[in-house]
Amino acid sequence: MSIVSKHPFPVIGGVSSNQYVLGWQASDQCIDNTIEYCAPFSTTFTTAEILRQFAIPENGTLKSFLVYVELSSGETNGIPYTVRIDGVDTALTVTQTLNTTGIYEVVADVPVTKNEKMSFQCDNTGNFGGTRTGSIAVLFERAS
Repeated sequence: MSIVSKHPFPVIGGVSSNQYVLGWQASDQCIDNTIEYCAPFSTTFTTAEILRQFAIPENGTLKSFLVYVELSSGETNGIPYTVRIDGVDTALTVTQTLNTTGIYEVVADVPVTKNEKMSFQCDNTGNFGGTRTGSIAVLFERAS
C-alpha cells in the first residue's frame, strides 16, 4: 500500500497514474436495525452521515465499489451497502447475501465533481445479527 501526497490529503493505494483506491478498514459492526455511514479514512460507522462525508479531491469517476464482510450471523435480510454522493444513492451498491461472509463488488461509472461529499452507507434495517464489515473501498479515476 502506498500513500500519495499529490493532493492536500493522503490518498491510499495507487492503482495507476490516474487511479486511486479510497478505502476504509476498521472491522466495525453496523448496529442492528440501523442505517449507518462510514467514509475513507474513518474508523467507525455512525448514524450521522454528515460526520462521515469525504470531499472528492478533484473531478473524476468512481469506477467500482468493494465491500469485505468478515463476520455474519443471524441476519434476517441481506445488507445493502451503497456509495452516496451529497446524500444521494449512486449505482455503486452491493448487497451482502444473507448470513455469508466474503467480498462483494460492483463495477459502474459514477461521475463525481471536486468537493462533492462521498459516504458509504450500511443499511442494516430489520436485521438483528452480528455482521462486521472488514473493509470498504472505491476505485477513483481522475478526469484527464
